[in-house]
Amino acid sequence: MIIFQSTVKKLDIEINRAIMYLMSDNDKHEGDPLLHADNVLGIRLKKTHGSSESAFWLDSTYESNVGKVDQDVKVVKQSLERGGIVVYSPSLIGYEIPKMKTVAPKTAEYIEKKVLGTFNVW
Repeated sequence: MIIFQSTVKKLDIEINRAIMYLMSDNDKHEGDPLLHADNVLGIRLKKTHGSSESAFWLDSTYESNVGKVDQDVKVVKQSLERGGIVVYSPSLIGYEIPKMKTVAPKTAEYIEKKVLGTFNVW
């Protein structure tokens, strides 16, 4: 089951240990310490932590980008198939899409369709 929650706080993740939270991640798995919580499912959306253009993937690595996103979405789907509860919040994932559209529009479009579309949250 996917639950939409407009804003997620650190306390939500800490006290709801049986609930999985989708969160933007990067290839280096660095940035927000919550990414390392047992109940956070990271979806890689860029190369590294940060909001500068250099942090984002480029469309020149589109096939690689798609493969990473697909791998991460597969883990989320498996959790849902086992009856897990997954929280989607725009405060944790998807907020980078507008900037990504300027750096890697093809990749951004794929992420919108695959991640947000798959979980019917867009």
